[in-house]
Amino acid sequence: MNDKLLVLWGKTCRDPKEPEADLIYHPLLFHLLDVGHCTLELWDTFLSDGWKKRIAETLACDETTARWAMAFLAGAHDLGKATPGFQFQKTPLDWLRERLHSAGFMAPANPENKPHNFVSSKELHHFWMQNLWRWQAQNRRVAPVLAHITGAHHGTFPNAGDYSKWNDDVLGSPIWREARLALLDALAAHLCPPDFAFPPTLKWDDAGAIPVLAGLISVADWIGSSSHFRIEGHRDKLISVPDYLLKSRKRARTALDDFGFAATPRFVAPKPDFAEFWGFEPNPLQDAVIAQTQNAQAPFLLLCEAPMGSGKTESAFWAADAAFTGALNQGLYIALPTQATSNAMHARTRKFLEKRLPRGAIHLQLVHGNAGLLETPNVVFEPLSTLYEQLENDPEKARVMALSWFSGAKRPLLAPFGVGTIDQSLLGALQSRHWFVRLFGLAGKVVVFDEVHAYDTYMSRLLIVLLHWLRELGCSVILLSATLPSGKRRELVEAWGAALPDAEAKYPRLTWCDDKPNAVSIGIEGAEMAPKNVAVSVLKPENLAAELRRKLKNGGCAAIICNTVKEAQALFQILQSELGDFIKPKGLILFHARMPFKWRRRIESKVRRLFGKRKAMRPHRAIIVSTQLLEQSLDLDFDWMASFMAPSDLLLQRVGRLHRHPETPHRYDLTQPQLAILCDAEGDAPPNFGASEWVYEREVLLRSWLLWRGKTVLKLPGEIESLIENTYENAPHLPDEIWRKAIVDAQAHAENERSKAEGKAKNVVVKLRTERGNRRAPSELVEAPSLDLRDDDDPAIHAALRASTRDGDESVTVICLCLVGKSFYLPSPDGTPNLQSPVSLKQELAKNEAKKLMDFAVSLSQKGLYGELLQIEVPAAWKKSPFLRHARPLCFHNGAVAIGNFVLRLDGALGIVIEKEKSETGAE
Repeated sequence: MNDKLLVLWGKTCRDPKEPEADLIYHPLLFHLLDVGHCTLELWDTFLSDGWKKRIAETLACDETTARWAMAFLAGAHDLGKATPGFQFQKTPLDWLRERLHSAGFMAPANPENKPHNFVSSKELHHFWMQNLWRWQAQNRRVAPVLAHITGAHHGTFPNAGDYSKWNDDVLGSPIWREARLALLDALAAHLCPPDFAFPPTLKWDDAGAIPVLAGLISVADWIGSSSHFRIEGHRDKLISVPDYLLKSRKRARTALDDFGFAATPRFVAPKPDFAEFWGFEPNPLQDAVIAQTQNAQAPFLLLCEAPMGSGKTESAFWAADAAFTGALNQGLYIALPTQATSNAMHARTRKFLEKRLPRGAIHLQLVHGNAGLLETPNVVFEPLSTLYEQLENDPEKARVMALSWFSGAKRPLLAPFGVGTIDQSLLGALQSRHWFVRLFGLAGKVVVFDEVHAYDTYMSRLLIVLLHWLRELGCSVILLSATLPSGKRRELVEAWGAALPDAEAKYPRLTWCDDKPNAVSIGIEGAEMAPKNVAVSVLKPENLAAELRRKLKNGGCAAIICNTVKEAQALFQILQSELGDFIKPKGLILFHARMPFKWRRRIESKVRRLFGKRKAMRPHRAIIVSTQLLEQSLDLDFDWMASFMAPSDLLLQRVGRLHRHPETPHRYDLTQPQLAILCDAEGDAPPNFGASEWVYEREVLLRSWLLWRGKTVLKLPGEIESLIENTYENAPHLPDEIWRKAIVDAQAHAENERSKAEGKAKNVVVKLRTERGNRRAPSELVEAPSLDLRDDDDPAIHAALRASTRDGDESVTVICLCLVGKSFYLPSPDGTPNLQSPVSLKQELAKNEAKKLMDFAVSLSQKGLYGELLQIEVPAAWKKSPFLRHARPLCFHNGAVAIGNFVLRLDGALGIVIEKEKSETGAE
């Protein structure tokens, strides 16, 4: 049987440039050994000591045995390829089919090629339950768990219902089962030491080990399918198994080195002195964090509530450092609300790590959809080769899907350190393909969530489920917020498995949970640091230009924050017209997300340069009109601000960008921070907030307006907690019956929307706990039906099947191009065609060419426009690019393009302007 095994193929050559493509193949046994060797290398160089110990405890054996057991399980992942359906599928290697026949491997009349990973699970389950191969299944609950973990490498866990009715058309005659047993024997004999015995697992109660084992096997398979593992089978000559073993081991070591897999650098105790490290003395908040974390004995949850600009980021770094030096955790991921805030935090994190770990490489990833387009240092990973197995019988699609995984957002979570959007971590709580790989990447790390107040109902529910998993995975979690309602604080602490004390400390405060059942609430002594009084007024939007002229007469920097892109574009044009004689064109800036990526990146850099801490660059007079991009995490400083009405917590966040840096040298006439709330309210009646009600719940806007409409002075930080509690928790004081009806109607609508969001989230998460809060059994987790949500950015996938971390309008990525005659060009900075940058929609693109096109990508989510954009065909050449495979070309002729009932205009200052075409009657 051993000679016959090498006739079974695992991979064939898909490279059209290979002259002997029809003569070569990779024996299945060789691929099993490749993945087993990759697992051994991952165990030795990448897996933390804590997880090695925990896996050994889970398998009820010592670490040496656990190492070999994991390598064997990973190697067995493709056992299911030894079936007639797989081996006799359409292949160019007719001579190989003949050899299969000669070896006695015959195909039934109607062979069925079922997913081979599911076959792997079924056969391992069968062998173990029937005591046909080595391991005695004393506890029958464990066999299906390990079998289904082994077969999950394509992204979802098989379950018994998937394969319970398969017959010989799928599994083949007895010789095929004999071959599968022989493959297991050969794998163990050539991969493991002679005295290796599979551990006699008696019980398995560790649900947290499931995503780690499944993630480890999947990653090992991806590495073992890379171009490092060249095809070694040939029709006319075949290397022996012992000789191939030496090559496979060497290639595994080289692949992990090239792919950047290395042990996370260790932070050596003791930590440096805070003041010496940062160059300034710790403030009361930072003193409290130092005191609370310095003797931590177990992974923890730290919830830090403190005013905007009070040094929460440095506090989070220091708390994470305490977890590192205390050997509680290894690795770091910082999750932020937006790409812009992630970009800014990436630079800050790199500086911290380089100073704290002065020797050796810093493997820090930027993790979001556009990270690959930025000039940031990243770990270099080679793409998978065309040897990667076909998916859905489409080899070209398989290659592109594999490439996109390695260039996308799942893999970077495996790096020791990462900064990115919260979405990339939340996908680990969704029933998306390879959700467990994301959790594997986060396991045992410190995970920081910034601006946790800013998440809607749907996103908050995902965060709760993710917190369940992070505690189970041995992570420490740090949550940062300036404005957190008490109800949400309680929910977060309960998600950790703790209870808040009856009497909590006053704001600002820390809330601390570790492995004990009760949380600790810690007041911050001396937190009245940096008191600030902000003058508050209400201003009609039509009076804004005149007010700016008065306020900035002698100089100053003002920020105007709008709630929609359309609002920001319109206001920018008004200010251009009315203040053209007052402010230089370069001093009036528009900043929003509906711009080609390259333009947005340029403006983002300019904004940080002009309004950040580098005061030498600060202009004499400037006005920035922005959407909520200015609201969160960006360390910017303005002298005067106007904002459209928003919920209280977000208004406070915006105010946090007023007079943020005490060292700013010139405020001119604006020595007191001032906020003007832009609202068209008339009298005391409940106002209509216009487009803002598409963004925020009307109920919350009304409750916030009641608190802000008569305010003349905002006292910070003293009023923060009362404003938040009165907005979200306490019953509002209603002036009259008109207000009561407005609140009741708005509340009913809000509760209906929240209920729908809760239901949607409940159906798509990977539940670790039952409704009663108990952990689910491991067998239940791997047997649970899965929606198999797709997170590959294909907008054509129905919304119900897409792994979405935000409950908003669906979006389509478009590439902005300029059409001149029949030729296409990239846009110039002013939106006109750049005749030096022609574009072909038919030519296959190199990676650098695809990235140039992605520089002009925009995500559009306008209602009604989404369906029209989906009708645009993706060019065939783009479908082969991991960057562009779902992007639509948007071709502007003379700066405009008609899409359905919409006209879209590309403007160098405004970005993409979306207008509805007027009907014949003239109505819009």
